[in-house]
Formats: sequence, structure tokens, C-alpha cells
Amino acid sequence: FKKCKNTVNKVLRQSKQIYFHNLFNETCMKRTDLVWKQLNQVLKHGPFESAVQEITKDGVTLQGKALAEAFNMYLINLVSSIHSPLSMSFMKPRNQHNAFFFPTDEQEVFSTMLSFKNSNSSDIDDFQIKPIKYVLDVLAPVLTHIMNASLSSGVFPIKMQIAKVIVLFKGGKKNDFSNYRPISILPVFSKCLEKIIHNRLTSFCEKFGIITDSQFGFRKGRSTELALLQQKELILKSFEEKKLILGVFIDYSKAFDRIDHITLIKKLEYYGVRGVTLDIIKSYLNFRRQCVVINGKNSTVQPIRSGVPQGSILGPLLFNLYINDIVNISSTPSFIIYADDTSLFFSGTEIQELVFETNTTLQKLYEWSVVNSLEINMSKSKAVLFRPKNRNVSFNFNIVLGFSQIELVQNVKTLGVYFNNHMSWNDHIINIAKKLSKVLGKLYQFKDILPCRIKLLIYKALFEPLLNYCSLVWSTTSQSNLNKLHILQKKGCSHNTKCVF
Repeated sequence: FKKCKNTVNKVLRQSKQIYFHNLFNETCMKRTDLVWKQLNQVLKHGPFESAVQEITKDGVTLQGKALAEAFNMYLINLVSSIHSPLSMSFMKPRNQHNAFFFPTDEQEVFSTMLSFKNSNSSDIDDFQIKPIKYVLDVLAPVLTHIMNASLSSGVFPIKMQIAKVIVLFKGGKKNDFSNYRPISILPVFSKCLEKIIHNRLTSFCEKFGIITDSQFGFRKGRSTELALLQQKELILKSFEEKKLILGVFIDYSKAFDRIDHITLIKKLEYYGVRGVTLDIIKSYLNFRRQCVVINGKNSTVQPIRSGVPQGSILGPLLFNLYINDIVNISSTPSFIIYADDTSLFFSGTEIQELVFETNTTLQKLYEWSVVNSLEINMSKSKAVLFRPKNRNVSFNFNIVLGFSQIELVQNVKTLGVYFNNHMSWNDHIINIAKKLSKVLGKLYQFKDILPCRIKLLIYKALFEPLLNYCSLVWSTTSQSNLNKLHILQKKGCSHNTKCVF
């Protein structure tokens, strides 16, 4: 029996090897996305997002156009923009310089279009970037004329402002709209004009130092790792000075979707974006529309009243300018901001004074959030009292934001890295090790079946990034923690090469 069993297992293993070798040989010759599509099916890696087919609501089954219409109205009404009168008390002195969007030329249009990644997705007009690149020699003069007409007139073409939205199922109950992820596909030519405007607006902001140094998101030369390194330095410096440091980590709900257009326009004018330059931004924001497409059926086109476009080039820069004055609420804390992830750090020797300063500043933060139409997610906002291990502190105070209390925790996950109150990195190492072990399980399961180059692809795509992400921040952890990761890394190499390390 054992002999027959071993023979059958050997034949099965060899058959699987031949199958996967042929599968990935053929696929690898085509496209990387096809490789990963096949690989995800083999590994069953994570939840698969799939296009919605139908939803039953209140006993009624919605399909096709009716379903697309229902999703569109749900997404449009997901965030209701409530405009509050803008107080300029948080703003810096008015910038006396004016931004100017100088004309573009064929060379800039040509290079901008070529810089976009190829995608199989088509926009609302069924345009794709890849075929357009083949005829840029013909299109560049026409596009240049259109772009310059927009820049000089202050009008963003209306046809370039319709987003095609597809919805993918994330998991959970299929009849719940909130369990679907909307993916916005913007017009191809819109991205070109956005990029041209973005380059000019970025140069203006950099020249006059408009965006705060506390902002690390969507800025050249800055990253999550740099933001976390500064956060780490702040905390350790306080430890050296025998001080306590109270960190408050604020979570905003759907911040990008809640941007109030009237408030944003006023802030841009304050920063120096005026006249025709401001007009094109107004046009870009005020006439945005979207259409949900499901199974080839389109909903009606609906206007978008608030927010900056998902997946856009200009949107993140406008968001940075919108929240830029948040650092002016108080000079007491140190701010570290990455897009909408906002952290405030208060240091001091006396806990009572520290809490008082924190609560005073948080009241101003709450007021700033209200006038800027931003909603704080209190359940996800946390506070951590960082202190050396040898210093005991009795903390029986409330940290209050608006009308709610912020939970004080021992560790917090910020920008993908766990910080605990003693800066030991134990929680983060446990989290990394858990994720690495899952990848190792898949590698072990297929170590005798998948081709070597595919196993290496899995290692480099799923294993290495977990080890390398923000490693400069947490690599000062204890040697025992590093050894845990080293053992897992050796196992990963062993599963790839069948060698013992």
C-alpha cells in the first residue's frame, strides 16, 4: 500500500509541476498582470474582489441599469457637504504673490502622455492610454491647443470631468452597498491637463514655501518612512530630556470626499492662486460628475458636490492645500501629517500640565475640523503616553476632543507601523512575523510544485516588502526580535531554493 501511495503521490507531484510550468511559461510571455491573476488563483491570496452582478434590497432584485443607478445615488449621497463659514484666524498672512499657469508646448504634452502607465481600463468615452501613445505624433498639436485654451480661459473642459465608476465586492454581506469598493476611472486626456496644472501649482507652492513642513504625504522626496523617523526622533528626544510625550493620532472619516469646494477656493485665493489661474481650479471642481457602470449598463450622470476626485493627479495637492493651515491652530504640539493621517505630540515633565495643553489644543482642532467640514472618527482616534520603561506614571485624566473622550492605549498603528508606549517595537515585530508566516505557509505548500522563478516572484512581491517596509524605523529593536525575523527569512530562502540555511 505504502509503495503504491508513494508512486501515486510522485506522479501527482510531477503532473502538477508540468502543469504549473506550462501555465506560467505561457502566461509569463504575455503580461505580468496575467501572471498575478493566475498566481492569486493558485495561492488563494486574500479576498478576491469581484464585480457586482445583482443586489436584493427590500425584497427587490436590482440588476443592470437599475443597480448602477442605485449605486450611483448611494455614492453621491455618501457624504453630504455642509458648508461652514470659514474663519481666517487659522491662516498665515496672505500671500502677496500670484500664481501663473504658463502655456504648455507639444514636447511637454508628449512627455506627459508617455509618462502614464499603460492600463487595460477604458474611460467613459472608451479611450485607453496605450493605443493613444501610438498616435501621439498626430494628437500632440491638437492636445496642446486644447490645453493652452483651457489655461488661458480658465475653463477645464466639461467632457474631461466625467468619472466612470465601477464597484468591486470586498467581502461581507453582498446586499450591503458599503461592502463594495468604488473605483473611479478618469478621462485619459483629463490626466494630461491635470499633470500640467499640477506641475505649475507645485512649483509655485515650493517657491514660496506654502505647504507646511509637517506634511509628508504626496510630496516629492518624502515618504511614510521619513514621517515615522521624525516621529521616532521626537519621542526618543523627549526620553533623553527626561520628559513625557503624549501622542494623539487623529482619524478623519472620508476626508478626501468631504473637501468643501467653497472653502478650498477661499484658501487657494489666500495662498496666491487668483484670477484665471483660480478660475480653472473652480471649473475643475464645480463641474465634476460621475457615472456608475455595471455589466455594461450605465447609470445617469450625476454631479459631485464635494471632495476631490479619486485617482486624480491634482486632487492630492489640492487636499494638502486644504488642510495646510491645521498646524496653525497651536504652536504647542509638533505635527506629523501624512495626507489625512494627523498626529500631534505634546511633551512636558508634569502630566497634569501636559494633559491641560493637550485638551486645550484638541478643542481648537475640533473647531478647525468643524469649520472645514471634516469629520473626526472618534472610535479610530487614539492617544498614547510615551515614557521610558523605568518611569511609572499614574494617568487618571481624560483626553477630550469636542464632546467625546479619546481612548488612551498602550500601542497604536500609524502609517502601517506599531508604536508602543515604551518604543520597544515588540508589537510591530509580532505583526510582521504573523504576516510573514502566512506567506511562508504558501511557499511551503507549493515548494515542490511551482517553478523556481515563480517562487522567487512570490518571495520578492509578498515576503520582502513586509521585511523592508519602514525598516529604518523599527530595525533598532532588540536582537531577539531581529532573530525572529531572521529565522523566518531563512525559511523563506529555504522554501525557494530547497537548501538548508
